[in-house]
Amino acid sequence: MPHTMQECHTHERHTHKLWCVSEEVQPRGCGSECGIGDAIKEGIDGINQGGIMAYTLGTIRTFKTKNFTIIIDAIEEDSPDFSWDATGEVLEKVERGDYLCFTARVRVLLHGREIGVDYLGNCIYESFDKFMDHWECGKQNRTWAKQGKKGRCRSYFKDMIHAAITEARKELKEAQTVKVRA
Repeated sequence: MPHTMQECHTHERHTHKLWCVSEEVQPRGCGSECGIGDAIKEGIDGINQGGIMAYTLGTIRTFKTKNFTIIIDAIEEDSPDFSWDATGEVLEKVERGDYLCFTARVRVLLHGREIGVDYLGNCIYESFDKFMDHWECGKQNRTWAKQGKKGRCRSYFKDMIHAAITEARKELKEAQTVKVRA
């Protein structure tokens, strides 16, 4: 019997659910007049990563410069872990669509070619905006600094961006050592 897991895509008016049954993602629209259900179905990007098909659930943020693009997106969580949820409250909220369960991915692209990447699995948040918690961390850090406290809040979002950029810089440095014949 295949297991069933629920992942969500929120729209400003309502929530759409993506059901994962036997490792096949099947979008389920709301049937309302907005037509977003069909758009979700058509807009899911299948990305093959090392023999595993990962589905993009949504773009969280994109940064662009002349040569580089940094894309932070949410992909399907292929192995959700709720073992820490003793009461089952979080799992219930994910199943109800109140929380999103996803793997966060940060990619650094040079002219469209991926040169750095970082992943964080089992992310559970109310929204993608809540995952970008660096604003709240910054606010908390300023409050603590005014109070003379030494502790600092850290952000997964910010740390992942730094990790992917570090990997990209290493990749570019290594590529510069390769001698190519004309």
